[in-house]
Amino acid sequence: MCIRDSNDVTPEEISAAQQPGRPRELVVLDRMPCLAEFFLHHLLPNTPVLIKGVTKEWPAMSAWVTADGGVDVDGLVRRYGEADVTVEHGVSQCRTQMSLRDYFDHAWETGEKQYLKDWHWAREFELSEGHMYTTPRPFAEDLLQLWCQHRSLPDGDVVRDDYRFVYIGPAGSWTPLHMDVLGSYSWSANLCGTKRWLLFAPEQTELLVGRRGRVPESVMAADPIEFPRVQDAAPVEVLQGPGDMLFV
Repeated sequence: MCIRDSNDVTPEEISAAQQPGRPRELVVLDRMPCLAEFFLHHLLPNTPVLIKGVTKEWPAMSAWVTADGGVDVDGLVRRYGEADVTVEHGVSQCRTQMSLRDYFDHAWETGEKQYLKDWHWAREFELSEGHMYTTPRPFAEDLLQLWCQHRSLPDGDVVRDDYRFVYIGPAGSWTPLHMDVLGSYSWSANLCGTKRWLLFAPEQTELLVGRRGRVPESVMAADPIEFPRVQDAAPVEVLQGPGDMLFV
């Protein structure tokens, strides 16, 4: 068992962790790493890690997930049905604002793979509902969230943004190829269902960029003429099951 704090890490260990050419293979753990282990083996070398069984004690598991492991649609609508959410529509990826109730009543049942994304649940409901999850200690120092809380608001903004989101999607829904906000690290916990990730290391960027200087929305359906080198890219594939947390 690792019990080291990140303050115990030596300069020599930091230098070794940042050496170029380290493999980008996914690491799978059945326990939460200590701060030093996380810092040296995942954060500094930018190596993804999948941690199993993290969410099983979270209140969200009983409040938002059914006994058979599905999304508790009735419970979510009862609690948050009038909440305003953003929904992406199928292949077009155009976005629509609607209530959570309308999402489940209409979008959830259509043939389109409509994906509810970037729902600011914590900002809207955490004070009244209480915490639905516990942030593990290695991820507790959220500098991006701290910046959001203390930065000067742009003219016209009255609500502080945050980057703590809830996502919901039916089978087959997906998001385009992207980099997280400001090129930051992130962690994602999966309550139910299975999510497939394709992760591309920074050094593979040139393989993804097409003739017009942009990347494809989907690497699975990229035009081989416009994106002639996509097929040479080698992603790290992750299957994130119920209870799994991914740091990337």
